[in-house]
Parts: sequence; structure tokens; C-alpha cells
Amino acid sequence: MLFTGKDSDYSDEDLPDFIAERNAKLKQFPHKSTRLKHLIQNIDKFGFRVKNCFIARRRGDLGAQKISKINLAQNNEEHEKFYEFVVILEKSIAVTKHVDIVFTQEYSQVAIRKAKDNGSRNVFDYFKLTKKEN
Repeated sequence: MLFTGKDSDYSDEDLPDFIAERNAKLKQFPHKSTRLKHLIQNIDKFGFRVKNCFIARRRGDLGAQKISKINLAQNNEEHEKFYEFVVILEKSIAVTKHVDIVFTQEYSQVAIRKAKDNGSRNVFDYFKLTKKEN
């Protein structure tokens, strides 16, 4: 199985990524980001194993095929910041019970940090404030 997505902890300096997230939320487009490291560390509970994992560091890199192969299964706290990912999974075992693990979130870690650092009440209010600035 192959899936793609956006990581919740891309680089704080990556303004195009932040603007894309902000504008999607302000226009009420469905938008979630994935805590990919958390998902990879728990993927076996869903009956899969990771065959390959590729990242694109910045918005647009995936389409331009600027990708790197990485191993997120290693249990290190610090990982390289990236925006998009492609994961190829392989079915390993059958799963017969429901697995209740959440690996997506409404706002990226970047947006949460920026809103907090700005003193905003919440991320959505921060998005509205920054829309006026850009």
C-alpha cells in the first residue's frame, strides 16, 4: 500500500508551507497533518510494516521529485524536518481487533508553536491575524 501526506512538524522557516496550511483552514478546506513518526512507530498494530519511506523537505519538492529515503523507525526524538512524505507499506499480519491510535491533528506543530509564541488565544485566530500581514 502506498500513501502520501503532510507531516505535522515541518520547518518553522518554511513560509510557503505555513501559508498553504493557513489558507486551507481559513477557506475551511479539509486539512489535517500527520504525525508520521508516531504512525510509523505504531504501524505494526495495524498489521503492516514499512517497506520504504521517502520525504520531501519543502512544499513542491515531491512534485519536483526532490525526495530522500529515510528510516523513521529508529527511536530517536529528533528527526529531520520535512513537509510531505510517501510511505510504502507491506501487509505483515492480520488484525482482528480495533486499534485506537490517533496520528493526525487539526493543526501542524509549526502553527501551534507560532500561535503560542505570538500570544494568540488559538491557532485559528493566529491564522486570521497573519492573513492580514501577508
